[in-house]
Amino acid sequence: MTIGEFPLIGYEEAKVEAARLQRMVKVDKRDPRMVAYQPKTATTVTEAIDAWLTAHPNRNTATVKANVKPLKAKFGKTNLGDLTRFALKAWCEEEYAATDDRPNRGGACKGMLLNLNAVINWALREDTGIILPPGYKNACHGLASRIDAIRDRTQTGHAVNWEDDQFRQILRAIEWTYEQPKAKNGLANAMASNLCLLTGARPSEITTLRWDEIETVAGQPGVRRVTKDRHKMWLRTGRPRIITVGPRGIAILDRAQALRDATGYTGPWVFPSPQPARRGKPVRCMNTFCRRLSKKIGFEVRPYNFRSAYINHSLEAAEGQGSAAFNATLQMVSENVGHARPQITLAHYIKAKGTQVAQSVLVTDAAFDRYYQATRSAANPKPFLPELAEPSSCEGANTNRTNAPSW
Repeated sequence: MTIGEFPLIGYEEAKVEAARLQRMVKVDKRDPRMVAYQPKTATTVTEAIDAWLTAHPNRNTATVKANVKPLKAKFGKTNLGDLTRFALKAWCEEEYAATDDRPNRGGACKGMLLNLNAVINWALREDTGIILPPGYKNACHGLASRIDAIRDRTQTGHAVNWEDDQFRQILRAIEWTYEQPKAKNGLANAMASNLCLLTGARPSEITTLRWDEIETVAGQPGVRRVTKDRHKMWLRTGRPRIITVGPRGIAILDRAQALRDATGYTGPWVFPSPQPARRGKPVRCMNTFCRRLSKKIGFEVRPYNFRSAYINHSLEAAEGQGSAAFNATLQMVSENVGHARPQITLAHYIKAKGTQVAQSVLVTDAAFDRYYQATRSAANPKPFLPELAEPSSCEGANTNRTNAPSW
């Protein structure tokens, strides 16, 4: 008996192999005809992307999958060799154009093109077994610089330091969400966002928080400690991530526990998703909640902004206590947010408030008074300035201007 690439095998072996292929299709959702099973058949865009993700497990993340999802929906069945630069550019301009609720999508477009560029460069290698037309060139090489959505995007970064009234608006909007009985997914995201603001943790660390990762601290009843065995910096540091939660954060955990008891949820996640399609899984992300929050309060808020706001708020508490206290606070804050070095905290997350900038300008302006005081004399209390010659009229004016000062 012959089955595919397994010629002349026995009946019992054929039954085992057929069961394995059937399980691959029904359980693992993998077609045996895909590149992961037969590399030379990977000619479509979807098959090439799946093959690249299989060959690079470190890239097989939720962010990368979200970036290439619209690409697979549009060009998934297109032959990779037939993907043209013109068609790709026209689709990017339409798909990632700015809208009222999403005015800044250039970053998502650039991320998608970076991933597609890596897929095609990998497919061009001879050892992948992917067949491409002779002389094929990467369709998205250098395309990012020619797309308006990328060129016109606003690179705001994560660093924010909200004013006091903005902080109050954000907290009031989160409390308003708590009071809505039909908030559903917004309630879990509101609690996760609030905990990000109070701990400075990464959004992914909070949305994937499990109850077995939380422990009490001996001798400190107002503190909880979260231990994440797998996190963003795990490969670099080789040690678990420790997040310290204070009394206000504990209040959010108590609220999550009360919601857990009310709904009868018995899973491991602190913030489970109420969506039927994601039953038994944590909330996906906080982007949708932050967009709704931004509309309500009148200015843009992103999930990572909570992390930067926590860092700046913590460092402001150490102002005026001397450089030694500030450096010690910086070291502790950097450790609590999971940065490998305090320099990363200073370089990417520190931002001054607008009122602080205005105050520093007034202080600097006042410092110039001593220089103006030095230019005054007892006879002439006005500041000394060079005497300029009176401008003459156009009629009969002397163009040499011998009386003009030489600077």
